[in-house]
Amino acid sequence: MTTYSILTIPLEEIALAETAERLPDVYFYVEQTAMADTDDTLNLWISTENPSAIGGALGSDPSVTDYERLKGSDDEYLYRITLSKEIRLVRELVHSYDGTITEVYGDADGWTLEVRFPDREKFSDLDQEFEEFGISPTYQSIESFDDSDEELMSVLTESQRRSIELAVEEGYYQVPREASLKDLATEMGISHQALSERLRRAEKQLAEEQIAGPLDDTSDQRERNV
Repeated sequence: MTTYSILTIPLEEIALAETAERLPDVYFYVEQTAMADTDDTLNLWISTENPSAIGGALGSDPSVTDYERLKGSDDEYLYRITLSKEIRLVRELVHSYDGTITEVYGDADGWTLEVRFPDREKFSDLDQEFEEFGISPTYQSIESFDDSDEELMSVLTESQRRSIELAVEEGYYQVPREASLKDLATEMGISHQALSERLRRAEKQLAEEQIAGPLDDTSDQRERNV
């Protein structure tokens, strides 16, 4: 059975602790493919109410050796930064136990990783390895899924699925809304900005999945009719 876990590691054990100290409301989101690569850089989305201070915060952060702003919008900015050795270590340890990092995001409370393993035994071995390297994760959840659940998990990460489920249960999508984003964030124990980003990305994934299906079906039907 596939094992999924959501774990949080203190910023000071990985990277960007000083950036978060200077930007207390900051929210980080790593582009998913970055944690599958083997090079020393990652693409990092950064959200904060003080975007003009991002460059200064990154420039003075001892865990950042180089950074470049790639693009930005009204509420988030994409930077390419050089990976700290600690991030590389976490990534390498997960991969060495056949694990896959499906999502990485963070705020002042720490870096949160969603990881997937082919079985629970490998996950337990990784936990012991973390301890040996002085990495102290806090586990938010550890769950095992049958293969029949893999299709859902390939569309949404575990945290995205939970967020969507809670939003539906609490009436966030009702008109008028029966729960605010702040209410949901408080219940989940995360910042409202982090939840907003998570829901937005989950909604985008679900929309793309729904759109792709009908388009493919239409294409197949046209081919059959030719």
